[in-house]
Amino acid sequence: MPDVARTYIRTALPADIEAIVRLEQRTFDEPWSRLLFEQFINAAGFLVAISTDGNPRPGGPIDGRLLGYIVTTPSDQSKRLLHLRNLAVAPRLRGQGVGSQLLERSLVSYRSGGYQRVFLEVRASNKPAIRLYRKHGFLVIGRQPGYYGDGEPALVMARDIEEGW
Repeated sequence: MPDVARTYIRTALPADIEAIVRLEQRTFDEPWSRLLFEQFINAAGFLVAISTDGNPRPGGPIDGRLLGYIVTTPSDQSKRLLHLRNLAVAPRLRGQGVGSQLLERSLVSYRSGGYQRVFLEVRASNKPAIRLYRKHGFLVIGRQPGYYGDGEPALVMARDIEEGW
């Protein structure tokens, strides 16, 4: 198992897409398509966490050591609003801090740009994800009935991106 303490986070590259799609398919009942990930590949908030194994390779492909990824993009430039669109962590590493590292790094990358708030949708039944978001200051601000294809509602959560965070 990769050492979470030796996690390297960097911007996603086109060479990473295959590993990202595999993790997406193992993680979600309604996975994103490869094409959707390709559309976000140049987003500043599309980050991957990889195991360094002592040899980080900035700019290199994941090479099968993907720990997780996050996709966060601007939602409304005038309101300085971000949308956390997708976050996944390899099943064997959940609860070990990888999701927290990805979330923190993504939001820090946008803070200097003057963004003020971030929101997301999460399955109402996804208790581990809800705990992660609450730990990072997200509050439930709404509910979207029937948001997912199987009819399950989504909780809409948000938090401010303050300077001292």
